[in-house]
Amino acid sequence: MSIFTKIFVVLVMVLSVLLAALVVPFVVNTDTYRENYLNAQSQLEVQKYNAANRENDLSAQIQDKVELINQHKDEIARLQAELNSRDTQIQGLQAQVIQLQNANADVRGQLARLSTGLDQATQINAMLQEEIKDRRDKMLTLQTRGIELTESLRDRTTQVDTLVRQVRLLKEQQEDLTTQNETLVAKVESLAQYADKAPATAGGLDMKVGPGSPSSTTIRGMITDVKQIGDDQFIAINVGANDKVAEGMKFMIHQGDTYLGDAVITQVDLNSAAGRVTLKRGEISPNSEVLAGNF
Repeated sequence: MSIFTKIFVVLVMVLSVLLAALVVPFVVNTDTYRENYLNAQSQLEVQKYNAANRENDLSAQIQDKVELINQHKDEIARLQAELNSRDTQIQGLQAQVIQLQNANADVRGQLARLSTGLDQATQINAMLQEEIKDRRDKMLTLQTRGIELTESLRDRTTQVDTLVRQVRLLKEQQEDLTTQNETLVAKVESLAQYADKAPATAGGLDMKVGPGSPSSTTIRGMITDVKQIGDDQFIAINVGANDKVAEGMKFMIHQGDTYLGDAVITQVDLNSAAGRVTLKRGEISPNSEVLAGNF
């Protein structure tokens, strides 16, 4: 065997080793992307099923609350009618009391003029006083009942307002679940596009384009602060306009391989930015990582 042949064999072996070292990592990464895509697709199906169940539960609860509201409205109408009837009775009794008082005044005048019929007039007066007392007691009873009906009407009105707020809250929860479902669908479609592109680069061994390469539009950063304001959670990150961050840009929040949620940028400075958390799947804290771009 000549020296040139030996050199050629050695070069072929070296090139084979280098080629294997380049191909194996790429094939492993391709399998990983496919596995992630399949896992994400499974999670999407589970989330769709859970969202459908939750939406059905919410619809049933809303229907129950609406029926309860209608029942309370009917009860309020009935109580209002009864209150009006009681008011009418009270007015009638007050008119009768006035008439009895007038009659009592007439009897007293007659007592002054008719001394001979003093005993009879006294008995009549006592009877009239007793009747007036009974009428007054009935009037006080009706007035007390009217006050009770008014308080009951106020309580029913408060219950209706509470039920209306509960229905509004259930509708907002339903809309939030729908938004979360749409976000998960968008993520799976993004992963599906990346998985479809991965096998095409295997034949040409093009390892330069990907997250973290010079031609990628991926923006990576870290959370520097987390604040809870009311029902919303806000984060501050250490990348800004100098890193091509813009308002409305969407970032994925993760810690290593653990997905924590999504955030949308609402304010941008040169070297920092802030945004609102739109989807939460884990505990978000400072030093969690953020990622935007082709993911």
